Amino acid sequence: MEILNHTDKNKIFQVLKENITIVALVIYGVTFLNYYIYYNSFQISIFNYIGLNDMIFFFLEYIFKILSCIIITEILLFSVYVFLHNIFANIRLTSTKKRRKYFKNLNENNRKRISNVIENSFSESLILFKLTIITLSIFGLAFLPFKTILIPAYFIYLIYLLEKIQKERDYQILTYFGGALVFISLLITTFINSYDKRFEKDDSNISFYENTTFVTTNKDVSCYNYLGETSTHIFLYDIEKKNSKIYNKNNLSDITIKNSNIIDSSITKIRKTEIYVLFEKMMSE
Repeated sequence: MEILNHTDKNKIFQVLKENITIVALVIYGVTFLNYYIYYNSFQISIFNYIGLNDMIFFFLEYIFKILSCIIITEILLFSVYVFLHNIFANIRLTSTKKRRKYFKNLNENNRKRISNVIENSFSESLILFKLTIITLSIFGLAFLPFKTILIPAYFIYLIYLLEKIQKERDYQILTYFGGALVFISLLITTFINSYDKRFEKDDSNISFYENTTFVTTNKDVSCYNYLGETSTHIFLYDIEKKNSKIYNKNNLSDITIKNSNIIDSSITKIRKTEIYVLFEKMMSE
């Protein structure tokens, strides 16, 4: 099971290779703009504290999160479809006593021929199944967490599925569309984060010592928000005093990041949904 087959990968990589200069400029341009908008809203001259590696990893981290969502979605849809397809195939072959007897009395070649007829429609019906589920799921996007990651991942995956059912695929348009969507999503994410960090206490729980001074973002004892960090500095914001704090990592010790249990809570919510409960019940039967 692959999201992209060998031909798809080659064509997309070919588009990227032919436009490598543009791709590099886009990566640096997008990162530069997002860093500037975000940190400038806190009066931090961020370009005094970052290097090229920080700019590259900022963009790649966002792309990795989107691709991770797409891969997880692909695996889930594939697994559900295989499960349903196997049930459907068994029903078609053994739904009545007459069919069971007929199929049982067939020789091996005839059995294989009938099974191949069912299996030949697998790939085409799989794409249609994915497209149907993804299209219908648009109504649930508003209720999902991590919208700034899930929404661009959703539309990139949807466009990819639509391209898969076309006889002639334009990978250049797909690549450009994906890039534009990532760019717009990053800007929206940056504006949302800069607003939230200025006015609302976040759930970050990072603590460290600067020489002998203890610093923490624990919301029970602190009004600091964690803004982010580079390879050399950590940035915090005091939402009460409305000022930014910049800490050089060379002066810090005992840096502790406590687990916020976001993943655990998300898994718990998913397991309580009716779809998951129904799927778990079907698997246990």
